[in-house]
Amino acid sequence: ADGSYSLPVGHSGSFTIITEYTATDGNYKGATKTITTKGPAIENQNITLNYGYTTTVSGQVYVAPPSALTNGATITARVEDRVVASVTSSGTDATGNPAGNYSIAFDHPGTFRVTASLVGQRDASIHPPRETRAARSANLVLLFP
Repeated sequence: ADGSYSLPVGHSGSFTIITEYTATDGNYKGATKTITTKGPAIENQNITLNYGYTTTVSGQVYVAPPSALTNGATITARVEDRVVASVTSSGTDATGNPAGNYSIAFDHPGTFRVTASLVGQRDASIHPPRETRAARSANLVLLFP
């Protein structure tokens, strides 16, 4: 289906169109649009549905060996091989050492992958299952090539 719809209207006035959609990868936020018409037909009223939930993945980035937290790694979220978000690991612990913290959030439905990259290291990736309304915790370990 191409997403087209038709609503026959027999009189002039104000109307509220309410939409909802449920898919296999989660629920989309409903959309509401109020329109006013002066004739028997309503034409070209587009409604945009937004994905209903944001996925957040957070954790720490390590370089191994030795197992040490690292700042400056680029963490990238890809959905269906398209980059949708990117952050850099950062922060310090109580003694001033790198904390390697990251938190990346995105609201794109589909299969996703989170990857950490740092110059001189092999990338580390995770493919967590999509969970609506859930935050995921995942530490990423970068290795020497």
